[in-house]
Amino acid sequence: MNLCSRVAMMGLFSVVLGCGGGTTDDTPVNVEQKETPLKVMLDEVAKSGELGSGAMSIRDVLEGMKANGDAKAVELIADLDDMEKTGDPAQLKKKAAAMAKKL
Repeated sequence: MNLCSRVAMMGLFSVVLGCGGGTTDDTPVNVEQKETPLKVMLDEVAKSGELGSGAMSIRDVLEGMKANGDAKAVELIADLDDMEKTGDPAQLKKKAAAMAKKL
């Protein structure tokens, strides 16, 4: 066997060995999510006492929860309705904190 043939065989051998796909672990990992975006939004309202345009974002999340069959969503939507009716920052803070605890 000449040198070129040996080099070609070694190259082919390396490719074949390199293609022996390893195994992967497809075991699901349980990741606990501590703060949901909704909770973060409600915590912000509870700190600031201002609802503003955040009400639309909160409502969107709650409507999505309701569409997915989350039983808490109906009660939380009613709470949001109450929050939108008040202009009192102290009441907004209190209501937002109570809503965040329900999550």
